[in-house]
Amino acid sequence: MIVGLSTTDHVTSKIIRAVTHADVSHAWLRFPLYGRELVLQADHRGVNLEDFGRFRSHNRVVRQYSLVNPIEDSLMHELLERLGASYDYRGLVGNGWVLLGQAFHRHWENPFQGEDEWYCSELVADYIMRTGQKLPAPAAAISPVALDKILAGSPFAAVIV
Repeated sequence: MIVGLSTTDHVTSKIIRAVTHADVSHAWLRFPLYGRELVLQADHRGVNLEDFGRFRSHNRVVRQYSLVNPIEDSLMHELLERLGASYDYRGLVGNGWVLLGQAFHRHWENPFQGEDEWYCSELVADYIMRTGQKLPAPAAAISPVALDKILAGSPFAAVIV
């Protein structure tokens, strides 16, 4: 399983990069299935699958990390059951609250976590935690930038791009 981080020139991506002072604004998972490379992501359409070639045509891939733990069939089944779940707009706003707290050196929890709703880095962080890895915060408090920093210094991930 590969964790990817990317960005676009869309207004939302620009705002996320400006607020976080980072080069990434989106997190996703990439994996092979029936000879194709697919991206599992949460975006404005909700949780969805997209062909990696098509994904790259409208996203700038900034970094990718290969996770040490191989994906298990049961975990893949759980991930695919999330297809069609709504995008977690409230959770995204709540993550903004978490980032604001970090700017003031405070630890604030995300107050707006939706049930069966996901935003991009929350989906990816939840997957990583389900593989048995420990992360420094709940999935709902991890932004794409935080995920990038976690993976860059992690023994369970290796940068490939």
